[in-house]
Amino acid sequence: MNDRTIGRGSARAGHRRGFYTRSVHILLTTPTGDVLVCKRPRTKKVYPNQYSSSAGGHVEYGESYRAAARRELKEELGISIPLRSAGRFDVVSDTEKAIHQLYIGHIRNNTSLNFNKDEIDSWHFASVQYLWGDIRRHPQKYALPFQRAFARYIKWKDGPTYVFDFDHTLFDWYRFKRDLESSLERSLEIHPALFQKAKDRQESGGRLYNIRLHLKEVATQSRVPLKDIQRRYSLLARALPTYIFRDARTCLRAIQHRKKKSLILLTYGDTENQKLFVRGTGVGGSFDTVLFSKTKKDKVTKLQKILRNPASIVLVNDDPGETQMLHGQLPAIDAIFLVERKTAKYYPIERKPYYTVVQDLSRVLSSKKQKTP
Repeated sequence: MNDRTIGRGSARAGHRRGFYTRSVHILLTTPTGDVLVCKRPRTKKVYPNQYSSSAGGHVEYGESYRAAARRELKEELGISIPLRSAGRFDVVSDTEKAIHQLYIGHIRNNTSLNFNKDEIDSWHFASVQYLWGDIRRHPQKYALPFQRAFARYIKWKDGPTYVFDFDHTLFDWYRFKRDLESSLERSLEIHPALFQKAKDRQESGGRLYNIRLHLKEVATQSRVPLKDIQRRYSLLARALPTYIFRDARTCLRAIQHRKKKSLILLTYGDTENQKLFVRGTGVGGSFDTVLFSKTKKDKVTKLQKILRNPASIVLVNDDPGETQMLHGQLPAIDAIFLVERKTAKYYPIERKPYYTVVQDLSRVLSSKKQKTP
């Protein structure tokens, strides 16, 4: 949507004809970081009796977004203060189809506000932490555009938190496995079929993969001394950093250069094994937090703990099934990207509306696709 004017008319007429309308939202914050939230009157035809932004409304024909924000602020709260743009968000629902621009204003504790009773039924100041939790627990209390505006504010204020999966998303595990198989075959005449059989045996009984135990099983079945197998593995392990996908390295470097960001690595599997590869590749040093989980359910639990605090979450994964589970149980995720590796387990990936499929992780930074409501 390129936000180009195609005509003029009422918002209701535009909605009937399937056109996008333009609106502005203003959030006012205090020196302590509290946000002014206003409740719409019961008489409103759209979002009656629901909490919304400090001020806001439709953009008039020929009016800029910033001019509309200043006008609405004056009309609804009786003040004129500097406003900072916090970006755009769109709302498409049964009630509206609109482009919204968010503006942030800062007021002092002694700022005198003159509330327009035709537009505002009641008001209160609330902390970001309280609003974050209350919107998640009671979304019906809050107008949908306000929920989007508040999420946009969190992203603007703190920057996004990127959550990356490890295997196949960042780390080319299958290539490493193939190279290890080839190395053992060339140097020690251990056939790849025996290597795979040993892997299956090590993982039998529902055990998680552990390369140390795998190589021990290879030694048992091949009768090749374990120290010789470990020596070949150690030589290959020195090159572990090269098994981070090139586009992954580029993407992580670009995110690290951003002023507002947080990086979390979330990896599933045998903890000893995963720590070995995360440390060996050196990728762990790129992240603020590294979370190891032994089950996929544990992944959800760890992310839920993170989401207790206000954050804009961008999830990057390779597993469609796991992503579906996370999407269903973690509604606060702002955007989801599934990386489709031709050499990995999940290829091709079925397209669904709540995530974006990418072949190159650089698109995680450039794409504007958001999780659907």
